Amino acid sequence: MSLMQLYKEQLASHEIRILTIQPNIFSSPIQCSLATVTLDKKPCYGALSYVWGSPETTGEIVVDLVQVAVTANLASALRHLRHTVDSIVLWIDAICINQGDNKERSAQVKMMGRIYSNAATVFLWIGEADENSDVAFESMPAIAAGGEGHNKATDATFGFYSSLDGRPWFSRVWILQEMALATEDPIVACGGKRASWSLFISAWTVLATRLFSEIGMVRPKPSDSGRGEEREQVVEVLAKLKIDVLNDMRNAVRKGTGESLRELLLTSRSSESTDPRDKIYALLGMLRSEDRDSYFVIDYQKPVATVYAEAVAHLFAKGDGPSFLSGMWLSGLEPKIPGLPSWALDFSAQSAEVAIDISCIDFNPPSPQSVSGPGAGAINGVAQDDVRTLKVEALPVDLVDEVICLDKDFARCLTQLTDINQLAAKARTRCSADEGLDQVIGELAGSEPLWRILISNKAWHSGYDVAPDEYAAMYDELLTHCFQAYGQDPEPETVQTPTNEYLRCLRDKLPGRAFFTTTKGFIGLSTPVIRPGDEITIWFGATIPFVVRPIPRTQEFYQLVSGAYVGGIMNGKMVDQVYCEDLLDSKTLFIK
Repeated sequence: MSLMQLYKEQLASHEIRILTIQPNIFSSPIQCSLATVTLDKKPCYGALSYVWGSPETTGEIVVDLVQVAVTANLASALRHLRHTVDSIVLWIDAICINQGDNKERSAQVKMMGRIYSNAATVFLWIGEADENSDVAFESMPAIAAGGEGHNKATDATFGFYSSLDGRPWFSRVWILQEMALATEDPIVACGGKRASWSLFISAWTVLATRLFSEIGMVRPKPSDSGRGEEREQVVEVLAKLKIDVLNDMRNAVRKGTGESLRELLLTSRSSESTDPRDKIYALLGMLRSEDRDSYFVIDYQKPVATVYAEAVAHLFAKGDGPSFLSGMWLSGLEPKIPGLPSWALDFSAQSAEVAIDISCIDFNPPSPQSVSGPGAGAINGVAQDDVRTLKVEALPVDLVDEVICLDKDFARCLTQLTDINQLAAKARTRCSADEGLDQVIGELAGSEPLWRILISNKAWHSGYDVAPDEYAAMYDELLTHCFQAYGQDPEPETVQTPTNEYLRCLRDKLPGRAFFTTTKGFIGLSTPVIRPGDEITIWFGATIPFVVRPIPRTQEFYQLVSGAYVGGIMNGKMVDQVYCEDLLDSKTLFIK
């Protein structure tokens, strides 16, 4: 029987359903009853945080004498949490919300924060036991107390913690709110073992500090006392797992401060949801009070494109828009979500595993450089009332002139280096004006060597450090090799390429990108969707330039095409030397 047939009445305001699970032995059928209560009367119940699991794999439970199918993971959770003597009362979204009624679903999701914060206990069902989990849970008290040395038990426990990111519970977007809003210490349940969240995180903190200290991945953390000898004893781990991020978020919410939407979106970008709208809705209960505005009306009848556009519009309203886009996967000109504006983001595709394009983060300059320079902190951009059009102020840089789309295969990509070098040299000949704006533009366009541009001027394995000068000789060696090896166009697979650190940088940065030149001599990297005639622009507040394309038969409307790395301007000098010196004014773009 379908769960839908259990919902005989509409829920009134502040009402929820709760499920009572009758006691029995582990192997017996799961018997339950469903009741309606009002939160105003402070009912006693627990709340379950879990992953629904595949709808194709089901288990059976009995609700009000009727047998119904639930996902296998939920059935397993109920079987493990059920007592043998006493009944247990739980709120479970899949059962207690009529998932087929969008109106009820929207109303219940609006109350989700209250549901979890009012629960007597929040159970975090992370899944069934594995080879290390039982030993890990049994070892946690001793490890947290600092009395457990290095042995097989601690090895097993570290292995358990290290594998947590692979458990589906940790990839679910709703867990952020469910755990963070729990008033009492949540209970982590794994198979037949349980531990409080505070014990769970304490044991991990001790293990992480000990083991990461051995490999130098910690740094001193100043203590409040300020005494040097105490400061040396306090360290923080530089490597963070999802469990650390969850704990940080819980601490922020418990302090009453909440988080900005920007931080919540960054934290949850690799999380998953069954309904794509939940990539936004699941975060709203943790927002700072000042960030809760009229955009965020939970409504599951809204198109996904509208929900995502409203979220990005909020970011622009808070002054975070240009900088936020600078580190994300853009939706592009052919978004997977119908009706999504080019300036909005597809929040269901913000990880390398699911994204179909290249992240803007690849084009960011070394930290703390920003293409906006003095305008890095600008509040720029506002969505129009239809939330379809973005109005943004931008400094026009130049028009794309020629493009080389680079092969996705690195070996074949190297065969294109000679063409890139020749095209760059051709562009440099345009950088020779003698006075005024053209002179400044020419000096900027010719100021950064090609070898730096091809790797976004960043050192290997670093998203922050400037590429060292010794890379120049490595590039020259590689270029000489390419001229010699590919002069007669051999198969790339047969050529032995010299191995050096610069080559490793190229392997990360070049395949699948596009090299371009502009009409005034700038050169840079972008995505293969750019084409001649596209405009390179600096949106004040962004860390990278954005490529926009005029919409045919309109005079002022554009589409956002991609991000880019443009040599000579990534440190903000164009804004500083051209815009701030009144040599060139900005213009207003209307992005569709």
